[in-house]
Amino acid sequence: MKYRIPIETIRRLFTTWWGLWIIFFIYTSSMAIIVQFILPHVFPEVFFAKGLFVPDTAAFHHIAAQKALEIAEKGWEVWELRPCGQYPAGVASIFYYLWKPEAYSMIPFNAVIHATAGCLVFFLLTSFMKNRLAAACGAILFIINPASLEWTAQIHRDGTYILGNLLILTAWLLLIKGVMQKKWQNISYAFILTFSGSFLIWAPRPYWNQVALVSCILCFALILFYWVLNFRKPFFSLSWLIVTVVTGCFMILAQLPFTNTPFTQDIKSQENIKRQEEAASSQMNLSLIEIEKEMIPMKESAAKAKAVAKAQESLALIEIEKEMVSMKESAAKAKIKAEDTTKVMSMTKAAATIKAEDTTKVMSKSIAARLEKIHNDLSRRQTEQDAWYNALLAFTPESNLMTLKYKVKKMEVPEENYGRLSLADLEERFQALFQWEKELKERNMVLQQKRELMLEWVRTSFLPDFIENKLYSVWRYRTNVVRTGGNTVIDPYISLNSAGAFIPYFPRALQIGFLSPFPSEWFRTGSTPATTIGKRAIGGVMIFFYICLAFFIWGLWEYR
Repeated sequence: MKYRIPIETIRRLFTTWWGLWIIFFIYTSSMAIIVQFILPHVFPEVFFAKGLFVPDTAAFHHIAAQKALEIAEKGWEVWELRPCGQYPAGVASIFYYLWKPEAYSMIPFNAVIHATAGCLVFFLLTSFMKNRLAAACGAILFIINPASLEWTAQIHRDGTYILGNLLILTAWLLLIKGVMQKKWQNISYAFILTFSGSFLIWAPRPYWNQVALVSCILCFALILFYWVLNFRKPFFSLSWLIVTVVTGCFMILAQLPFTNTPFTQDIKSQENIKRQEEAASSQMNLSLIEIEKEMIPMKESAAKAKAVAKAQESLALIEIEKEMVSMKESAAKAKIKAEDTTKVMSMTKAAATIKAEDTTKVMSKSIAARLEKIHNDLSRRQTEQDAWYNALLAFTPESNLMTLKYKVKKMEVPEENYGRLSLADLEERFQALFQWEKELKERNMVLQQKRELMLEWVRTSFLPDFIENKLYSVWRYRTNVVRTGGNTVIDPYISLNSAGAFIPYFPRALQIGFLSPFPSEWFRTGSTPATTIGKRAIGGVMIFFYICLAFFIWGLWEYR
């Protein structure tokens, strides 16, 4: 009898939502504390300051700290949900002001969000399986996913976003259960959860409400179609069907206010993008012209220094000659004097030469550093152009761009040797960069024509404006992500610039949604040491997920 009580208590903890919530909260908080306070001492190269390892989080932390100071000075009226367009910083600023401007102030909030999301996963699973312990295991897998550390141990938007999506899924499940089990309270809960979920999606990622709304409409249509086909079954009645239709419509209407909100980071028009590219190109041309101008006085300065040294040498020789004539009666003394004067002349000449060399060295360092900066920018531009060219035109054109790139690469020297570069070396490097920039500019004109077609929305004549506008909103945000996204963007060169383009891409979208990140990403080097480690960890998680997915498909067939 002694051992039954703790075993029963443990069983209840793992099979009830409140027990799981406590376990999930404690686990999430503990892992966040380990990540922020212990791991920085074990892997110092992975972390930034203050226990942060995600670059975005470091930016959110800085914005939140500034906003917390502003709240302390001016009061709560200056608080914003999205300071600088960033929702995580807005939430963090509340805790920074109330507690301390440190990332660990967010741990309780993140743990509450993640634990609640885990309980919703448990609820969804128990709706499809009788074994509550098996459902708890599924929820635990969601909680311990290593990727979740990005939003539980850091400052990020994913926790709230995931919770919002789970609330909407739960709402539709409650609506179905309410009709099947004839429970009125389920229907009222469904409406509340839909509104709450839409808000929690809108706050971090407003664009996703467009997708959520379209998905809910399709889901609602499928539910109604199924119920109409099975209307004569005993658990259906006309009154409940009417209630379902009305509630479903209200649930969809509850999402509408969150789909009409402007994006926090809207895309710029094609004219603005073109203007920016032209400005960047003009800026580089100006830099090259300025360097060329700076090299002219540098050459003149070097020539003047040589002339001064020569003049000083000539003057010194004249002085020696005069002194040697006036001191003929004392040959020994004159000889000694001549030797001393020659030494003075040599020292004067050496000092003038050193001064000229120092001036040249300082100017060489400055120009070499600026040429290296332009070199890096041109390399980045060529990499982007090659990718766009290959994606849009299905090949990378043969040109002398690669020849120029390798030519400039061969001229590279370590930074500490910049001062040793001669004028001839700098001139050669300058001319190569100038020619390279010219070639890139010419090839960019070809790309621009193709990109204009890709980055311009093509309206359809048969779709209602309501649907067209929703698809346009999704495309608009996606285009912005393509332009500003990092290495994690998938299929950036595929254009979805019309309603018709969405349909053939749908299978690919499902593949990305269910199977990414793909194996090709697991072993790539990330932009930071932390993201590199994350890619390796996600590889192991995805292998396990693929196995679970195979069993899921088998389960659907087995229990059809």
